[in-house]
Amino acid sequence: MRTRILLFAALFFMAPLTKAQVSTTPFSQSMDVYQTINGTVVDAPMEDDVFHPNLPIGFTFVYNGVATNKFGICTNGFIVMDSAMHSGLWTLSGNNTNQLSALMADLKNDNTGGSIEYVTVGTAPNRVCVIQWKDYGIFAIPYCHLNVQIRLFEGTNCIQYVYGYNALSGTAGQPFFVGLTGANTSDFLLRTTNSSWMTSIPSPNFPGLGMQLNALNTVPSGLVFSFGGCLATGSPFAYLSGKVYDDANNNGVQDVGENGLPNIMLHESVQNYYTVTDANGNYNLLFVDSTLTYSLTALTPTYWNISSTPTTYSIQPLTQSVNNADFGLYATPNVHDVSINCSASNVPWPGATISLFATMHNAGTVTESGDSVFCILDSNYTMVSANPLPTQVIGDSLIWVYSSLLVNESRNIQVVCHADTTLLSGDSLHTQWIIQPILGDAAPANNQYWKNQVCVSSFDPNYKTVTPDGPIENTQLLAYTINFQNTGTAPAQNVFLFDTLDANVDVSTFKVLGSSFPVTYTLNGSGNLAFTFAGINLPDSTSNEPASHGAVTYSVLPKAGLTSGSKIHNTASIVFDFNTPVVTNTTENIIIEAVPTVLQFTETNTSIKAYPNPVQHNICMTFGTPTQTAHVRILDVQGKVCVDQQITVQSGSANLNIDNLPKGFYLMEVKSKQQTQSFKLIKE
Repeated sequence: MRTRILLFAALFFMAPLTKAQVSTTPFSQSMDVYQTINGTVVDAPMEDDVFHPNLPIGFTFVYNGVATNKFGICTNGFIVMDSAMHSGLWTLSGNNTNQLSALMADLKNDNTGGSIEYVTVGTAPNRVCVIQWKDYGIFAIPYCHLNVQIRLFEGTNCIQYVYGYNALSGTAGQPFFVGLTGANTSDFLLRTTNSSWMTSIPSPNFPGLGMQLNALNTVPSGLVFSFGGCLATGSPFAYLSGKVYDDANNNGVQDVGENGLPNIMLHESVQNYYTVTDANGNYNLLFVDSTLTYSLTALTPTYWNISSTPTTYSIQPLTQSVNNADFGLYATPNVHDVSINCSASNVPWPGATISLFATMHNAGTVTESGDSVFCILDSNYTMVSANPLPTQVIGDSLIWVYSSLLVNESRNIQVVCHADTTLLSGDSLHTQWIIQPILGDAAPANNQYWKNQVCVSSFDPNYKTVTPDGPIENTQLLAYTINFQNTGTAPAQNVFLFDTLDANVDVSTFKVLGSSFPVTYTLNGSGNLAFTFAGINLPDSTSNEPASHGAVTYSVLPKAGLTSGSKIHNTASIVFDFNTPVVTNTTENIIIEAVPTVLQFTETNTSIKAYPNPVQHNICMTFGTPTQTAHVRILDVQGKVCVDQQITVQSGSANLNIDNLPKGFYLMEVKSKQQTQSFKLIKE
């Protein structure tokens, strides 16, 4: 959905907040995309009940019939429209005149990184002053994270409260005063609700009960309360915006029938911000200073190039349009590239019910008219259900027929399995996924995916994995999966995953590979990543254990040029509604020097090769001269001997199965005749 913040209005549409008419101010609500600002910080860590007066709006604003170019901010979630000093108390009374309350309560800046900031953006006569409470807490209540902005619009005197992610710990909830007050207690427009912030109603009393926030009454991120002359159409006030489209005829303009492209990442290098196009190819990216010159480009997927001019926009908002910064992408014709990826709801244990979430994707440049997806379940799995249902089931093989897989489209398959009760801790399960067509596919390696799992006796259901695990080359793609489970006693309406990409990865290569449920995400240049499963209504494990799990998988590349020994760590936090975050384990990868795909060394009169490398299941060895036996040892990085085996060589070759070997980096020794040779090995 293209986000638009409203600026322009004909005079007969304007509705200034005239004196003694706060109570009759027009009110509406809508949804937007919440984006944080970087502005002037007015508070300090751990501030409580502090009022900051006499701050500049940046233009003249008329409130309650009085023009002012000053305002004051209180830590307790409100501003006052004048230059005077006011009380910092959080209780609403007759003393709180000419006040705009977005989240008025006993707030406190007790979260690391919390702040109150303000900035005026845009150009006259269409400027907007944005006042922001970022990651604020509540006095004496642990783990509360509140985010809201008040936006004041020049000319129209429109006021908007825009709500971001708001989390409140505990089950009791918290009331907030939200709305406007005039010159006395008989002139007010306060909002209240008993069920949903999306359906608030005017409070009949002053001060009233306010807006309740609790586990069943949440604030959806992007909710906007609008007061006054706020139009339903207009131009973005502080967004660089445009569209990314499929320039099928490569002429640099969007012609009839050339559609927008979803899920294309764009990068603004001055702020180092990223954004992603929506389902229609539209994007917007907040800028915070109209005096800067911004540099914006589209990050093209494989097989695509920018066909329009310019390929990079240099935008100075004071002199250039911030809208319609469009990018046409031209695809290399007739490239077929479908892929498959799989994540699991949790690790298996004897008798467990496991959900496998597979995501098929068309990364090519033509619509795939139709073919098949195959799933070959491990023999220790029995299918319980699937969505969608397989077209055909043959033993442990499941087959789906798909059609019209559009360019850049993803589709999900969920298979619920029952693990055999005879499994033992340490047993390995291997499920194979294959998507066709393979013949003619530009990257056949991603047409199949092995989901390898190790049986456990106990585990934490909220955890993080990375593939490959352990040592990697600096060019290997990392695939991360965040697994989560609602182990509470009631459904989770919303689930939030917070992640910070390591400084040693390239944020521009980020890509979502698949998820168990529809998900949206935000990502900035610092690698701060947030996934939102809005309205997921995830059942609790007591009432429906199999359905209480979820997962999301994404990939990213290490930064180019990382030296051997560089480390890449990753940890995620999982928040169910307003509960305390669940922190996952920390994954680690260590960069090693390049490893050849075929390992070869020469003995006296003997050439020995071992492949593939990296390896998943079987190491194949060939011997250049006849030999009947060889001795193989595999050691981990601590020097522990993991494999010590005599192998038989037949017709110059031998195989060694390493399914039971955990993923990681190893040294492999092969001894034949009188000489021992060793080389590096990666188990995936």
